[in-house]
Amino acid sequence: MQTLYRLFNKQDELLYVGISSKWYERFHQHEKTQPWWLSVAKITLENFETRDEVVEAEKAAIRLEKPLHNKQFSMTHEGLQEHFEKMKYYIHLNVPVDPYHQPLIAYCREFYQYPFFQLRGKKSIDIAAILESGFMTLGEGKLCRNCVALMEWRTLQHWAEKSFDAYKEWASAEDENANATN
Repeated sequence: MQTLYRLFNKQDELLYVGISSKWYERFHQHEKTQPWWLSVAKITLENFETRDEVVEAEKAAIRLEKPLHNKQFSMTHEGLQEHFEKMKYYIHLNVPVDPYHQPLIAYCREFYQYPFFQLRGKKSIDIAAILESGFMTLGEGKLCRNCVALMEWRTLQHWAEKSFDAYKEWASAEDENANATN
C-alpha cells in the first residue's frame, strides 16, 4: 500500500505533499530535517494500490494545490538567483507585490530609503543586506520557501557582509564629520 500525505498548518494552508509506503517513518524524517515541521497542525492520508498511481497523484497535487514547501514537480519553484532578482525588482520599483511577499518587501523598501543605500545606488550587495535584515526581522515562518532558501544561500550572506562592512565605514565617516563640525 502506498500513501499520499498532505501536511497543513493551523491556517489550513498546504505545507507539503509527499508519498511513502511507511508514512510514519517519513514524518520522523521531516521532524528531524524540516524547519516547517513545527507548523504542521493537520495531516491527511490517501492510500493507493500501486507506486505509479501514487506518484501521478503526488505530481498532480503539487502542481494544482501548490504546497508551500515542495520543490519537486513544483511549477513555482525558482532558482536562488532568479528569486533574488525578483526580490530586487520588487524593492527597486513601485510595482504590485504578491500577497505572500508584501510584508518582506514593505520592510525592505523602507530600509532601502536610508541615505546610505540611496547614495550608493542600486547595488546587489546592498539589496542582499536589506533582504537578510528582512529575513531576520520577519522570521522563517513568514517567508516563502524560496526566501528561506535565499536566507541560507552563502552568496547572499557574502554580499550582505560586504554591504554591512561598507555601511560601518560610511557610518564611521559620518560620525567623524559630525564631530568635526561640532
